[in-house]
Amino acid sequence: MPFIGFAIAAIVGTTVDVTSTDRGQDVQDGPTLVLQWIHLTADGSVDDVIMATSRGWVHLSETLVSDYTRAARQRAAVPDRPPSCWYNGSGLASAEPPKAVSVSELSRRGGMYLRQGKLAEALSDFDKAVEIQPSNAIFLNNRCYVLALMGRAQEALADCEKSLNIRARVPATLDSRGFVYLLLEKYDAAISDYTAVLRQYPKQASSLYGRGIAKIRMGNEAEGRADIAEAMNLDQNITERMSSFGFVP
Repeated sequence: MPFIGFAIAAIVGTTVDVTSTDRGQDVQDGPTLVLQWIHLTADGSVDDVIMATSRGWVHLSETLVSDYTRAARQRAAVPDRPPSCWYNGSGLASAEPPKAVSVSELSRRGGMYLRQGKLAEALSDFDKAVEIQPSNAIFLNNRCYVLALMGRAQEALADCEKSLNIRARVPATLDSRGFVYLLLEKYDAAISDYTAVLRQYPKQASSLYGRGIAKIRMGNEAEGRADIAEAMNLDQNITERMSSFGFVP
């Protein structure tokens, strides 16, 4: 389940997978975030802001999403704005005209919304990203996960299948599909996907917990509870999060 175990990575110039397993340990606090934002150069862009404010597992604020969205909109603003007044995402004037919102910006903003639990907004951005790049496995996986969180399991499964057809055996996508299979009560399939993830990432708490639930539902109480216990040792909040979906031991 990516929202639990797989961190958002927003790195300038790359496509962002909100279920990436590349988890950074440095978390930047609010004051550092603001200072980095203020000190961007006059030709900075929204991408510069993202680069300055993300090093792995970042706690995003309402202000960041609001400013990021405003920046993206103003980069496609009305043509009669004076060239020296383009808002570039850092609050500074830029001589460069605005650009259309890029697919990478949509993906990053969708990831921000996802972290804040704004699922409708996240889905809207991921929908647009998939429309632009329908064969992008990362975008399909991101949308799969949001759809699953919204209870739209069959649609989510379709996206996960498409993603895995493009990029097979990707752990983040298998973790997403495992969660979808739990929602669909396809416990054998969920166990298979979660086990595949754990072969590569044996301490992935979301996969351990999900596999534990599936094993218990299949009647394998001892092994299921062992998986769940290990998951709780790795992530003390995982039971609370998973219980919101009805997944309790």
